[in-house]
Amino acid sequence: MKINTKVALAFIATFIVLLTGLYFICGDILLRSFLQVEKKYVQDTGLRIRDVFFGEIGNLNTKTADWAYWDDTYQFVQDTNSAYIKSNLTNSTLLNLGVEIMLFVNAQGKVIYAKYFDLDKQEELPVPASLLKYIYPDSPLLKHSVTSDSVISGVLLLPEGPLILSSRPILTSEGKGPAQGTLLFGRWLDAREIERLSSILHLSLSIHRISEIADLDKKEEIFSLPKDKKTISGYVVIPDIFGAPAFVFQTDLSRDILVIWSKMIPGYILFQSLVHALLFIFIFWLMQKLFLARLFAIFHTVKNITETGDIKQRIKLKDRDEITLLAEGVNQMLEKLKITEEKIMEEKQRYQLLADNATDIIWTTDLILRFTYVSPAVKKILGYSPEELIGEPVGKLLTAEGLEKARRVFSEEMALEKEKDVDFSRTRILELEQIKKDGSHIWTEVHVSFLRGPDNIPYGVVGITRDISERKKMQDELSAAYERLKATQDELVEVKKIEAVSRLATGMAHEIKNPLAIIIQAVDSLRSKIEAKEALEMAERIKNSALQIDTVVRLLTDFVRVSTLELSAQDITALIDEGLLLLKNKLDMSKIEIVKEFQKNLPLILADRQKIGQVLVNLCMNAVQSMPAGGKLFFRAYETERIFPLSPEERRSGAPPTLKEKAVAVEVEDTGTGFSPDALSHIFEPFFSRQAPREARGMGLAIVKSILDMHNADIKIESQEGKGTKVTVFLRVAK
Repeated sequence: MKINTKVALAFIATFIVLLTGLYFICGDILLRSFLQVEKKYVQDTGLRIRDVFFGEIGNLNTKTADWAYWDDTYQFVQDTNSAYIKSNLTNSTLLNLGVEIMLFVNAQGKVIYAKYFDLDKQEELPVPASLLKYIYPDSPLLKHSVTSDSVISGVLLLPEGPLILSSRPILTSEGKGPAQGTLLFGRWLDAREIERLSSILHLSLSIHRISEIADLDKKEEIFSLPKDKKTISGYVVIPDIFGAPAFVFQTDLSRDILVIWSKMIPGYILFQSLVHALLFIFIFWLMQKLFLARLFAIFHTVKNITETGDIKQRIKLKDRDEITLLAEGVNQMLEKLKITEEKIMEEKQRYQLLADNATDIIWTTDLILRFTYVSPAVKKILGYSPEELIGEPVGKLLTAEGLEKARRVFSEEMALEKEKDVDFSRTRILELEQIKKDGSHIWTEVHVSFLRGPDNIPYGVVGITRDISERKKMQDELSAAYERLKATQDELVEVKKIEAVSRLATGMAHEIKNPLAIIIQAVDSLRSKIEAKEALEMAERIKNSALQIDTVVRLLTDFVRVSTLELSAQDITALIDEGLLLLKNKLDMSKIEIVKEFQKNLPLILADRQKIGQVLVNLCMNAVQSMPAGGKLFFRAYETERIFPLSPEERRSGAPPTLKEKAVAVEVEDTGTGFSPDALSHIFEPFFSRQAPREARGMGLAIVKSILDMHNADIKIESQEGKGTKVTVFLRVAK
C-alpha cells in the first residue's frame, strides 16, 4: 500500500473516529437526559397504577367493614339464623356490592357460611377449596385486634388466579367486642377487573406472575424494560396479603421522547461532518506538498535496489535535510549488508555439508512450529523428502499425544524466557511417537533448543531427531516382564499368608474352642452362686472376653474355609431378602431402617448361593456396627457395565485387559460413622475393623474380598468420616 494511500486512510480513519466519538459522546449525554425523563414518566405512571389498585382494595375494606361492624352479622355468627341468610346473603346483594366471595368464620376459626357468586357468569359456584385451606384456627387471615380499625387485606395468590381479599373482625355496630369471628370479602382480579382498572387509568394493563418476568428487578417496586424502539413497558410489583411479591402489573407506553432524540441527532452530526471534512482535506494537501513527494523519491530508489538485488547501488539526493540524512543511513546499511552477506554464505556452505551427511534428522522451525529446514536423513527415517516438509507444521509428523507433549514443552520453554538468569544454551530431550509417510509409527528421541538472534531472543527452534524404536521395544518388553513377575510375587505372598492363617485357625479351633466352652460354662455356674456385685461384674467380664475369643476363632475358620465354588444362576434380590430375613432380629434391636431400591427385571447372576449370601450378611453386619444409635441402611440393585479384573492366571500370562461386559451392581449404603482415608486403605486386611481395638473382630471384609476374588467379581468402597459408607459389589451376569 502506497504511503499516499496510508496517509489518506489515516485521515479518513481519524475523521471517522472523531465523528463516531462525537456521535456517541453527544448522543450519550442527550440520550441519558431523555432516558431520565422517560424513567420519571414510567415511575409516575406506575405510582398511579398502584394508587388506583390499592384504592380498590380500600373500597373492598370499606364494604367489608360495613358488614362486619353490624349487630345483625354479630348475632348471625353466633346463632347462624336463616333469616339473615334469606334477607342479606342473596346473589343480588353480591352483585350490587361487586363482591364475589363471602366467608363468615366464627371465633373458633370454623367457616359457618360461605358464598361464591361469579360476576362474569352470573351464577353461584362452590367456594374454591384452595381458599378454604387458608381458613383454620390461628390462621394469619383471622388474627385481629378487637378494634374497628383492624383489617387484613391484599392479594391472595390461588391456583384459580389472584384474589383481592379483605378480612375484618365481626364486632357490634358500635365497633365493640368481643369479636365473634371474622368476615372475609373477596373479588377475583380477572380480565373483567383488569379491563375496569384500565378504563379508570386510561392505560392498557396486563397482569403477570412474578416468575413470568425474566428481568425482574426484585429491589424496585416500580421499574421499566424497553420493549422495542417505540415502546417501553412499565412494571409495578404488587405484594400478596403476606407481604411477599405476588404479581406484576404491566403497561406499554409510547417512547415519544426517544423519537424526538433520534430526529435531532442526525442533523447535528451532519453539520459537524462537513466542518471536519474540509479541515482534513486542507491538512492532507499540505502534507503532500511538503513531505510525501520527497519520500516517494527515496522509495522508488530503494525499490529498484530490491528488484535488481544489486546492493552496490546507492541513494542520491541534493538537498541537506532530515530526508537526506535518511538516505545516507540507508546507504550505510547497504554497505554493512554486503559484508554480512559474504560471511553468511561461507557459514551456510559449512553447515550444509554437515547436515547432508548426518544419520540423524537435523531440522529447524520458526516460532509457530513450521519447518524451515529438514536434513536429507528424513527420507531414510520417516520416508519424506525434505521438500515435502518445508513449511509444514511439526504436528504432521506427530501423534496426538506427541503433539500435545511438544506444545506443552514449547510453552514451558517460552515461559522460561521471561525469567531472569535464564540459561540460553539449555536443551530439552523428548521421547515422541512419530508418524511415517506410510502411516506406521516409530519412537524417536528429540533434542531441541532455541535458535537465537544477536540479543539472545529466540526466532526459531533447532532439533535433532534419532530413531529409538528398537530401544523402546526392549524397554516395553522388560517393563511387561517386570509387571508379570511382580504380580506373581504378590500372589505368592497372599498364598503364604492364607496358608499361615489356615494353619493358625485349624490349631486354634482344636486347642482353644474346647477350653473356651468349659470357661464359659464355669462362669455361668459361678454367677448363679455369687452374690457380691463386684464378683458378678468380674465374672461377666470373663465371659465377654471368652466370647470375644470364640468369635475371632470362628471368623478365622470362616476365612480359611473359602475354597471352592458351586456356581449357578441366582436372583440377587432374593439373596438380599434372605439375608435381611436372617438378620431381622438384629436389625430391629439396633433400630435400623431398611430401604430397598431394586431395578425391575434384573438378569440372573452367576454365583455360589451360599458364599454370596455370606458376602451380603457380612456387609450388612459391618453397616450395623457403624450405626450404634440406629440409622438407615440402603440396599440397591441395578444392571450396569463393568470391566472386571483379570484372574491371577490371566495376569501371569500377560493377557490384555478385558472389555466392558454386563454386570449387576449391588449397593449397601449406611448412614453410620464412615472411615477415615487412612482406615480405608487397610479395609480388606484381616482383623481390621472400624470398631475400637478392644472390640475388634475384623475378618468380615477380608472374607468378602476373598469370596469376590474367587468369583472374579469386583468391589468398590466409598466413605466419608461422619457421613457413612457405600459398598458397591459388581457381579457377572449368568449367560
